[in-house]
Amino acid sequence: GDSYMAVSGIPILQSDHAKRALEFARAVLTEMTEYETPDGEAIQFRIGLHCGPVIAGVIGERKFIYDLWGDVVNTASRMESHGVVGQIHFSNQFHDALMQLGSDPSIMTNRGTMEVKGKGVMQTWLTR
Repeated sequence: GDSYMAVSGIPILQSDHAKRALEFARAVLTEMTEYETPDGEAIQFRIGLHCGPVIAGVIGERKFIYDLWGDVVNTASRMESHGVVGQIHFSNQFHDALMQLGSDPSIMTNRGTMEVKGKGVMQTWLTR
């Protein structure tokens, strides 16, 4: 597929899950900006982040898959799809979690409010 999901803070809760997720997103961003396809083209991509409670579990009868469900997954997906190529787009809830951890606010750009499909009007942020 053309999308990947990563999770921070499960199955063992991590109080700094938002910071870990942002550090991972930044590492991916850095790695991918240096990557080229075999024919020399850069890959255009977006990253979306959100945080909150999810439902997680193993599904399947023959082939088992660990999966996640819930509004948090949908909102993170919307952050990605409404994002900006080459940047990390995140929700106000994720921003608040970062601020509680003492993150530097100067690394975040307030994107303002925007209509997000299926979510309504949301305050969102960008960073690199």
